[in-house]
Amino acid sequence: MIFRGYAAAVVLAAAAVLGIPASYAAEARPAELETVISQVNEVQKTLQSFRARVKQKKYFSDLGDEVTFLGNVAYARPKQMRWEFTSPDPSTLLIKPNGIWLTVPGIKQVQKIGAQAQGKAGAFFLGFERPLSDMEKDYRLEWGGREKIEQGETDMVKLFRPNDPFASEVWIWFDGARHVPVRVRWSTAQGDVTTTDFLDIRINEKVDAKVFDVHIPPGYETV
Repeated sequence: MIFRGYAAAVVLAAAAVLGIPASYAAEARPAELETVISQVNEVQKTLQSFRARVKQKKYFSDLGDEVTFLGNVAYARPKQMRWEFTSPDPSTLLIKPNGIWLTVPGIKQVQKIGAQAQGKAGAFFLGFERPLSDMEKDYRLEWGGREKIEQGETDMVKLFRPNDPFASEVWIWFDGARHVPVRVRWSTAQGDVTTTDFLDIRINEKVDAKVFDVHIPPGYETV
């Protein structure tokens, strides 16, 4: 089941680049949304790293089943992310400018996706390295209001693209003070829903470059 969760994440990331193109002109919108867009864009200019514990709930519509994944995420500019899940089964998703690697110890396999699927995909749904204002080229942005969640007070932004079969609706909860994502929820046209919470967030701390090294364990098949 953990493999399915990772596979979905890869597909969604690739869809951000390879999916159906769309263009949404800026419309009159609430001042609150304009403020959040400005705040998030400013933070992104100086954001060099992001680390957090991850709690991800994935609802599989075809099975009517929900699975909770636990792990950690590390991000460093430019376009490097490492998702390491420890429960229910260990798996690692490494995203770099030259490709994406999915390591699944349970089947001793490393899957590589070419660089053409990386592009903006490395952190598209988190908003890293792509300003919210730039996302309007692909999604319509809507103000979602303010909500207090486990991580504190948040500003909510909805990204909507009805013709996208992989991520027709994305919600991002931004920390009300630091303006970084603390929760992301995306829904597919097929009915799958993934909610990712970022806990114990640390930003702009030095991240060892080795965290993003590609390592293929002995005896693993590469596909």
